[in-house]
Amino acid sequence: MVGGAGNALVQPAAGRYIGARVPRGRLSLATGMVSAALGAAPLVPGLLAGFAAGPLGWRTALLLGAVLPAVAIPAAFLAGTGRAGPAPKRAADGPARAGRTLVLWTLAAGLATVGSNAAASFFVQLGTHSGLSTGLAGLMQSLAGVVAVAVRLAAGGLADRAPRRNPVLVTAMMLSGAAGLALVAAGGPAAFVAGALLAVAGGWGWTGLLLAAVMRLLPGQGERAGATVQIGLFGGAAVAPLAFGAASSALGVPVTVLVAALIVLAGAASMRAGTAALRRAAG
Repeated sequence: MVGGAGNALVQPAAGRYIGARVPRGRLSLATGMVSAALGAAPLVPGLLAGFAAGPLGWRTALLLGAVLPAVAIPAAFLAGTGRAGPAPKRAADGPARAGRTLVLWTLAAGLATVGSNAAASFFVQLGTHSGLSTGLAGLMQSLAGVVAVAVRLAAGGLADRAPRRNPVLVTAMMLSGAAGLALVAAGGPAAFVAGALLAVAGGWGWTGLLLAAVMRLLPGQGERAGATVQIGLFGGAAVAPLAFGAASSALGVPVTVLVAALIVLAGAASMRAGTAALRRAAG
């Protein structure tokens, strides 16, 4: 609970900082860098599961994981240098025009996160269920984290060339995440490897692009944009582990993974509906 309260402050602060200091032409790259840092999260537990948990025990592995965030604290103070530039002007009809789209995009983030977070939280268990060893599944989780970081950075850089297409790219990535979960449900080591990479890398690659899209929808309100996206992301993340664990006990792992894929598909549909509503409002 303490960690969650601290974590809740990160996204709005990052949105405010990026909105004030990053040029509009580099907005997707900047949000992609933030989400790439978050995408590196599976890398650490994967390495700990693969190298530390076995020989040292799970308590030592958790203690090592607890030390790493403390090491990163001094870096936060480096972001306080410099002076923020003028914030973009807010359109008079901005809130009315953005309201429906914000609700649908937030819902999309929550639904898509349910599936992607389930795959990330139970990655090692899903891997062992598909026939991989615990150590190999942990290393695969680390590899998926590396791919997720690369995808978010590359997607952010490319999206700045055509920023209006960000919502379309987000929808496409959500669909790739659903396809990855379907492959994981098929069973077998090869299907798991391919599906897990899609589910974690592609299925999680949209977070930075969605933040950039919301920031462009709410000019001058970077903190609100960050908080809005975070509501969807953390709402889905709060539901996913308990729901997936309970459902897999009752329905079995393959069926539950397929249900998660359908939930991600619903998120993609909500994202598409929000984009259509924005286009209608813009005339």
